[in-house]
Amino acid sequence: MSGSYLYVSNLTVGMRIFDIADPASPRLAGAYDSPGTTDGVTVSGSYAYVADRDTGLQVVRVVSPANYSFVLDQNPGTVPDTVPEWNIPGSSYSGKADGVWYFHVRAQDYLGNWGPAAHRRVQIDVTAPVTTNDAPAGWQTADFTVTLACADPASGCASTSYRVDSGAWQAGTVVPINTEGDHTISYYSTDVAGNVEATKTVHAKLDKTAPVTTDDAPAGWVNAASVTVNLAWSDAGGSGCYMLWLNHEGEGWFGIVVTEGMRVYVTFDTEGDHTVQYYMVDIAGNTEAVKTARARIDRTAPVTTADAPSGWQKEDFKVDLDCADGLSGCASTRYRIDAGDWQTGTGMTISTDGDHVIDYYSTDSAGNVEATRTVHAMLDKTAPVTTDDAPDGWMSSPFTVTLSCSDGAGSGCADTRFSLDEGPEERGGEVPIETEGEHSITYYSIDNVGHVEETRKASARLDLTDPVVMNVAPAGPVSGADHTISADLFDGGGSGIDAASATISLDGGAPLTGCIRSETSISCPASGLGAGGHAITVSVSDNAGNAGSGGGTFTVILARDYYWTWYDNVYMKNWVLMGNPSGAPESLVFDLSVGGQTQDLAPFSFTGFATGEVPAGMTLTPRFRDLMGGPVKATSSTGGTAIVSQRSLMGDSLEEVLGVDSGKLSSNFFWTWYDQQSPGYRNWVLIANNGSIPVTYQVKVAGAVMPVSAANPGIIPAGGRVTPTFPDKMDGPVEVTASGPVMVSQRVTWNGYFNEVLGTVLE
Repeated sequence: MSGSYLYVSNLTVGMRIFDIADPASPRLAGAYDSPGTTDGVTVSGSYAYVADRDTGLQVVRVVSPANYSFVLDQNPGTVPDTVPEWNIPGSSYSGKADGVWYFHVRAQDYLGNWGPAAHRRVQIDVTAPVTTNDAPAGWQTADFTVTLACADPASGCASTSYRVDSGAWQAGTVVPINTEGDHTISYYSTDVAGNVEATKTVHAKLDKTAPVTTDDAPAGWVNAASVTVNLAWSDAGGSGCYMLWLNHEGEGWFGIVVTEGMRVYVTFDTEGDHTVQYYMVDIAGNTEAVKTARARIDRTAPVTTADAPSGWQKEDFKVDLDCADGLSGCASTRYRIDAGDWQTGTGMTISTDGDHVIDYYSTDSAGNVEATRTVHAMLDKTAPVTTDDAPDGWMSSPFTVTLSCSDGAGSGCADTRFSLDEGPEERGGEVPIETEGEHSITYYSIDNVGHVEETRKASARLDLTDPVVMNVAPAGPVSGADHTISADLFDGGGSGIDAASATISLDGGAPLTGCIRSETSISCPASGLGAGGHAITVSVSDNAGNAGSGGGTFTVILARDYYWTWYDNVYMKNWVLMGNPSGAPESLVFDLSVGGQTQDLAPFSFTGFATGEVPAGMTLTPRFRDLMGGPVKATSSTGGTAIVSQRSLMGDSLEEVLGVDSGKLSSNFFWTWYDQQSPGYRNWVLIANNGSIPVTYQVKVAGAVMPVSAANPGIIPAGGRVTPTFPDKMDGPVEVTASGPVMVSQRVTWNGYFNEVLGTVLE
């Protein structure tokens, strides 16, 4: 509201002014057609402010003339007529062509007076501008710009906007293209009248990068029937690959237009170093640098030669291996010596003796392996060695010394030479030894490369003569059981007596022991010899094994002991009888002891003979008054077998007991009965120890051990005796057991009669 006028905003027809001085009869007083959609109106003073949604704020001056006359044309000087058009100075027009128009208006006041014409130039532009571009039609290979040209014949271009791909919108008419790809440029322009052009698009394609082609040719030489080289391509710049150019083995270039999924390959099936050149051109025209693929085929193994000398060498030498391969070339050479470990290399030094076997082969760069080859490398730096089989000692028959030459791992023995006893040099490997003596042999050998061995020496000893046994002793009769048997030894063949081989045996028995031996004699102890003649045999060998022997005889005369348990010339009469059988070879000489005391036999000896001497066929009968004791021992000190007994006379009883030979002493004796109980009986057991050490004993009667007592002490000193009696004892059998050899008898008296019985030794 402003005064009595109501200003109304109408969306589609603009602003209307109503005079509401008479509210009951409102009257249209004026109008204004807004260019767009009217959203509201505000009045201040003589101005109305119209809000146009599309074009913005419209400021309209409102006056209050009575009437107006106006016209719109394209003549700048037209004067409207005086016919009133309306009471507001304006009107709405539509459908007018773009261009410059003039609005002419005159006002009439309330008195009817017309004023001069007023003219308003009006520019009409309802057509959007048109924008064009100069983007090139195809792919470009260098940075470029796209220029946008806006044309608007009416109001003229106000601005141009663009964006590249989905980037931000920006104002301008020059679009720089400096990144690779198929870019989409969106653009439009706006004219001065505000007309906005519909968005347009154009493609700007930039590919600055050459395409890339690759191949799968093997990196090196291969051992294959054929090699196929496949080519693959790509174009990072974006335009895409177009034509692949090839030059096969230098035969000339030709091109292939490539398509998606196409396979391009080249196959080579002959040996050699093959090439194919290639490059790619993309759709933008970028050209790849020429590349070369190599397909190298080698199916032939290399050949290796060795420069080993053909024969034996005397000094260290080198063997070189030379590999040749006309295609891929040699990659490695391996060898081994005498089946040892394989090594890589082309040269080796031979420094040890022997016929060495060198195995070798090479491998080329394509992997072809040569068949193993073999060559001999023969080195002999060492002189041969000759040995002999000469025996260490003497030989007893002619023999041959064999000389054996060995050259180890070398060239082999060519010749062996020797000299016997500094005689002339001979050739051969056998040296005959046929004469006695100690021979010297010098010898050496020569091998096949001329090495001469240092001279060696050997000894060969031959003894053909048997050794001799001399001066065998004893000879003739000798007294006693212990003697030394000896002999002298001699060897005339040169080897000398083998002292350890010398033996002495008696009577064809085993060799004696404990002998003392030398290279000139042997002596052996012989003890416990029996009486009578003995044959001596001496055997010996020399150091060559020749055997000799000799011998002799001698006679041994031995002393013999005879025993009784008791002598009694106190309570009875007692004689010892010592006889020498007739026909004996010589006299016997006796000694006699009682209780260990030697008795004097001189008073009883034969006239003209030595004390105790009993000629053959005679008996000596000594009797010692008032002597009682035991044991009794009669000794035939000059050997020979004697007849010895003891006679005892008691009352009317005469008892004769033979002497017991020392070889028949025992430690266990028996009788059938013991009687110390029957009327008139007295019974003694007599036990004599004739040895050199004490003995223990026990007496059993009917199996019962008799108790130890003063008369039966259980031990007998050396040379002593006991005479135990057991009162009131009658039983049998009677047994005496001792810890060593003893002499045992039993004496019995009965009513003046006397009897002595020797103990029985059970077999």
